Amino acid sequence: MPPQKEFCHRFLNKQLYENVHIADAFASILQLVGIGIVLMYMRYINRQARGLKDSSSTAVYPFLPIYELYVRAIFVLSCFWAVFGILPETNYLFSTTYGGYDNATYPDHKLWVSTRIVRSVFVGMNWGSFHTLFWFVLALLCQPGMGMVTVRRASKISIGVGLWTGVTFCLSFLFQSGESTIGPIIYSILIGSWQIFMAVSYLIVWLVPQRLLPFHRRPAARTYAAFWSVLRVGSFLSTLLSFLNEDLSLCGHWLFDWLLFSLFWPVAMVLTFRLDTEYWHGGFRDPDPGPCACWGFRRCYSSHYQRHAIIGDRNIRPKFRTRSSLPEDDVRRPLFDLDVSQKEASAVRRGMDSIPHSMLIPYCNLHIDAMRILGTGGTSNVYRGEFVKRCHVTNKMSTSVVAIKMLTCFELTPDVVDSFFQEAVVLYEHSNHPNIVKCHGITVAPPTMCIVLECCDGDLTTLLSRRAHEEKQATMTMTTMTMSNVKKIKELELFFTEAIQCATAVAYLHSQSPPILHRDIKSPNYLLSVTGVIKLADLGLAKMTDLVDSSGGGGEEAAPSPSPSDEYTLAWAAPELIAGGQATESSDIYALILVLWELMHPGQLPFDDPSSDYWETKKKIQEGERPSLHGLEAMVAGLVVGETEGCRLREEARRVEMHLRAMFEDCWDHNPMKRWSAEKIVEALNEMLKQSYCIFSGSL
Repeated sequence: MPPQKEFCHRFLNKQLYENVHIADAFASILQLVGIGIVLMYMRYINRQARGLKDSSSTAVYPFLPIYELYVRAIFVLSCFWAVFGILPETNYLFSTTYGGYDNATYPDHKLWVSTRIVRSVFVGMNWGSFHTLFWFVLALLCQPGMGMVTVRRASKISIGVGLWTGVTFCLSFLFQSGESTIGPIIYSILIGSWQIFMAVSYLIVWLVPQRLLPFHRRPAARTYAAFWSVLRVGSFLSTLLSFLNEDLSLCGHWLFDWLLFSLFWPVAMVLTFRLDTEYWHGGFRDPDPGPCACWGFRRCYSSHYQRHAIIGDRNIRPKFRTRSSLPEDDVRRPLFDLDVSQKEASAVRRGMDSIPHSMLIPYCNLHIDAMRILGTGGTSNVYRGEFVKRCHVTNKMSTSVVAIKMLTCFELTPDVVDSFFQEAVVLYEHSNHPNIVKCHGITVAPPTMCIVLECCDGDLTTLLSRRAHEEKQATMTMTTMTMSNVKKIKELELFFTEAIQCATAVAYLHSQSPPILHRDIKSPNYLLSVTGVIKLADLGLAKMTDLVDSSGGGGEEAAPSPSPSDEYTLAWAAPELIAGGQATESSDIYALILVLWELMHPGQLPFDDPSSDYWETKKKIQEGERPSLHGLEAMVAGLVVGETEGCRLREEARRVEMHLRAMFEDCWDHNPMKRWSAEKIVEALNEMLKQSYCIFSGSL
């Protein structure tokens, strides 16, 4: 009497596979039912949320639109393969355990070969198509953005993995069912290498901390990777178990590859998509939870998210999402009570597509001092903070003092978000220039969006105000003509040195291809580094409409809210901008020359007339009125003393004065075509500085 087969082999292999081929059909139907329930659930929730749009413009969708499209796609794919698995005419094509050549079953050997090839191809197509969609989600969650660039990149990655999976399984089962003695060995190598790759990939995404990863991982990626790690590790262990106990190995494969997958894959989808949607809408407490906390989402994410969205509550503030749960120096703390609408979240997701991964700084690497505000603007505040980073050379952690520029506007409109990412990318790509403020990167944890900059020692407006005060005090004690002459020489030399630095930054931006327009050049946007170097910052983000920026210390009347074509700071705005024109290189030059005028007149601001209000100042600018150049005359006058070389030196000084006057008058001319280029200004300033050296040496 033959020995009794063990349970797994007898029940699974004989009863399910060989008799009625019901295992694949059972798994396909179970998976199809689960995905169908998920699709109906998502559509119901989204339909309820859409119905609240009329009553609340900030109604939040519980699931991002792309996830509903994804579930539809995988539902259609599951229907397709389920039909092929159920029909008797095609069911045999998907059986992954079929024997070798048999004369009774296949009288013709060629028929057996052709059938074996067809079955292997269909098995490869089945596994490849599903794993293309499985990896699409993982690739999507391991990128910073969520726009079309991210979708295309995730599609390329997932298609590559899907093709490799399909070819691997096609060849594996082709060799498994062959007559060759090395067929099972090749099968084990192919399937084993595939399982190791999958298991290791998911385990890395699940377990490795963000700071050690070479890519950006969103919070929901850990939830998704945890599910697949359990399945892939279990499947791999089942394969290894086949060398010890083939019966238990068969049970393990059925448990992990079919039963657990079919039952819990829809649940994992719901959790993953829900958590990623919450991430983009700011409904989270910890965007990088531990590997074991990702399934307890009520502890690390906001709870009752869908209920709040359905009933139309604009403020998603569940009990687990509280300010007191954050450390005092957490960078998300200043804006933690703000919510992100669907429109705002969509703008942020698209904006994240435009930045390289190297720019992203985990929020946990920043420590903010919310009480130390270094500056304010129309859409942002600048805080003092610390940036903890790892040195690539010594592999040690270091801490540096930084300036954290945080968006503080009440609404993250697409224009504001686009300006944020544009400024960040421009600063980051051109941080190596000595006259451009250094950008370490950005931190995005909605609604918190920060640009991490080098910490500078104040702005140019503050420096000039302090210098004017010091000069006023020094004038009271300066009596002799020689001391006055020395003072004038130092003033002129300092003017040329600082003017060249200011103009060099603009010339560098304009020299790029295509040229980069700053669009908001003014003295408050020139910062002073700790070493005394002047650096240009705020590339087109904080467009203020006050006559004077708040950091300048002036008390002028504030202007009304600007129109889209009216985004400028009036005191430095070119006439064509005031008239509603577009920003150009010439408008940047106009603003630059007014900054150079400030260098020549410390403590004064362009059009700083207390008797003129906002509208009167606009009228004066458009009528051609410009600031007085009395500072130029005072700076050059009296430089030369003595009788021997006085005439020649006075002539040289007068020539410098004429060149400077021509530069100012041309660069703030009402006609933009007459204005100089930034490069020409730099060349002219350097030439005038050389001419001035003989005046300095002769006068001293």
